[in-house]
Amino acid sequence: MPQDSPQIESSELQRQIMAGIASYADRSSYECFALLMGKAQILEFGLKSLLARSCSIEHSEMEKWTLGTVARALDSNGFRGDYVALLKEFVIHRNYIAHDMLVDNAIFRSMEASISERFEFEQLQQPAYDLEGLLILHDWCEEHDAWGLAR
Repeated sequence: MPQDSPQIESSELQRQIMAGIASYADRSSYECFALLMGKAQILEFGLKSLLARSCSIEHSEMEKWTLGTVARALDSNGFRGDYVALLKEFVIHRNYIAHDMLVDNAIFRSMEASISERFEFEQLQQPAYDLEGLLILHDWCEEHDAWGLAR
């Protein structure tokens, strides 16, 4: 990127991520799960709107797209590689959380294994951190027209 391109300071990004993570404090693991999944849906909607606006893809065409499909579309349409890489990593975590985490924890509980709320929240910490960063960077790229597309 050229020197005069807008940049977000890492300390500012970290501060904003930690402020977003604070929204998970004092919540049960199920509330944290719901909060994370809801925020992931908001990100997905924002990225689909970006694709519609920037690539002339109809919303109706994207209606059933998953977040992984959205990530691949961003990648194939030349959006910021660093953002797409973070998004693809988050998709892996999100898929585990959405499809397997609750089932895995229920199986452990049925075997009378002791799974604490703390353990369940720890499973969500890195994905929540990554998601907060993706949301902040999404808004920043929108504000500064910094998606890396050649116009």
